[in-house]
Amino acid sequence: AYMAGRSQAMEKVLGQLKDTELTAVVIDVKDDEGHVTFQMDSPIVQEVGSCVNYIPDIGSLLGALKEQGVYCIARIPAFRDPFLANAKPEWCLKKADGSIYRDRNNLAWVNPYKKEVWEYLLEIAEEAGRAGFDEIQFDYIRFCTEKGMDQVVFQEEDTEGKSRQE
Repeated sequence: AYMAGRSQAMEKVLGQLKDTELTAVVIDVKDDEGHVTFQMDSPIVQEVGSCVNYIPDIGSLLGALKEQGVYCIARIPAFRDPFLANAKPEWCLKKADGSIYRDRNNLAWVNPYKKEVWEYLLEIAEEAGRAGFDEIQFDYIRFCTEKGMDQVVFQEEDTEGKSRQE
């Protein structure tokens, strides 16, 4: 996203696409830190304040890519989202003592059981679709699998009686 929003860097990528057999690009619509990378008309994105607007004109960017016949994929990291976990701590993974669970990189994850998180992700995906992306790629659409996850406590009302494996 950072490169896609910089005209010189993107011109170089467009040139490389012309000169090769490459036919697709993946652009972070939400980055690994949880920031949304272009302005969206999304109440929840605005409420949370997750937009950093790395890509100031998503329409022009996608238009230029499609003009060259490039297939555009929007990448959205799902449950590994330290920004959302910080903004909405009630949505994140927590240990029995109430502290926030963090992975080995000290990043917080949001709770995959929380339907509010699903709605947030779907709203971002829908906005990406409206912007003109051809495909949505959800990444980290899973529970964290790192050491210490056995300390995470899930509330019965969130799990609806289903295990992580289910």
